[in-house]
Formats: sequence, C-alpha cells, structure tokens
Amino acid sequence: MDFFSDINYLAVVVSAIVYYMIGFIWFTLLYGKLWAKENGVAMDPTTKPRVSALVGQFISTLLYTLGIAVILGLYGAAGPKAGITVSAVVTLLFVIPINSGNLLFTGRKKLFLLDVCERAIGSLVIGIILGVWN
Repeated sequence: MDFFSDINYLAVVVSAIVYYMIGFIWFTLLYGKLWAKENGVAMDPTTKPRVSALVGQFISTLLYTLGIAVILGLYGAAGPKAGITVSAVVTLLFVIPINSGNLLFTGRKKLFLLDVCERAIGSLVIGIILGVWN
C-alpha cells in the first residue's frame, strides 16, 4: 500500500501555512501574554524569535498536516464532513492525550487548554481544507 500516492501536496502545503498562521495569531496576538505567563517565559519585545524554532515548528506543522492527509487518503475520504471527522478523531485520540502532560504533571489547566484548543481549531481547518480539496 502506497500511503503517499493520492496526496494533494499543494493542499497539504496550503493547509500547513494556514494552520501555522492560526498558531501565530493564537500564540501572539490573542493569547501570547497568557501563554508566556503560564510557561514562565519573560516576553522581551526587543528579542526576535529564533529562526530555527520558527522553521522547526513549521516543519512539525507540515508533517502533522501530511499525517491527516494520509489518513484521509487511506480511507478515500473526501469532502468537508470527512475532513472534519478525521480531524476530530485525531484531536480526540492523539492531540489531547499527547498534550495531557501539561495538565497531569504540572496542573497547568490554562496551558493545557491554550495548547489543545489551538491544535483543535488548526486540525479542524486542516481537515476542511484537505477534505474540500480532495
């Protein structure tokens, strides 16, 4: 079985860019100060973000998007409903459990909710874009 033969790579790249922008808006404009406070990070407006961190996060976003595209392709799922369904399953069965360490080990409910909500919204958008584009 070839996992990557039916993937629309342009849709994957566009979805990753859109999700990356959602993350940027979420973690800077909307909840940047709260996220920094919950992580114990001092926000210095004169410090520029590390390029390597931004590139690394984009690569992670691209791989995550590709993973959702592979799942959609494996099941021949197309359309926004299929994309939403796959994204919801990925969020419930992978994203939330993987991010539960913030909640279970540190008790940081706000950090857990910030991270999971951003990822759930991003996953939903990825699913819709990939589902419509397939």
